[in-house]
Amino acid sequence: MKYLFQNLERWSGFYDSPDHFAVFCGMVILLTCGTLATFYHPTSRRFIHYFLFSAAITLMTASLIILVRTYSRGGWVAFLLALLFIGITTPTAQRWVVLIGSIFITLIALIPGGFSRADIGKTTTDLSIIHRVEVWKGALMVAADDPLNGAGNGGFRNSFLLYYQPER
Repeated sequence: MKYLFQNLERWSGFYDSPDHFAVFCGMVILLTCGTLATFYHPTSRRFIHYFLFSAAITLMTASLIILVRTYSRGGWVAFLLALLFIGITTPTAQRWVVLIGSIFITLIALIPGGFSRADIGKTTTDLSIIHRVEVWKGALMVAADDPLNGAGNGGFRNSFLLYYQPER
């Protein structure tokens, strides 16, 4: 299935959804950033360090490009929050976090439709967001109906349909 944003294909790779692919790419970038922060020593002149550094930079760059081309707002936000968390909690990773974050935002600016996809001012007109809000309202009503027992094993779908009636 092809996912589109403004007639631009959202990359989904070998996943069913661009959102899942975005989460995968985000994890690859974050793990590579952690690896660089832990093992890279700029004073080392050994070939293996140059090789690992080059491989890590190539992997991060490719993953950043793919992450941006998924056009997954959720993937973007989750990635930036995780990057911020790493930057706050890991002093040795701070320069990598700043570099990766800067490249990521630059890539969003450079791709067609990048800033319009990231625009949170359109939340009242974006059908994807409107639908998600309606689904969450229905799910919260199901949870409020029986907060201790829930809907039961396999019963959420039937309970949810009692509360959520999509307009046709």
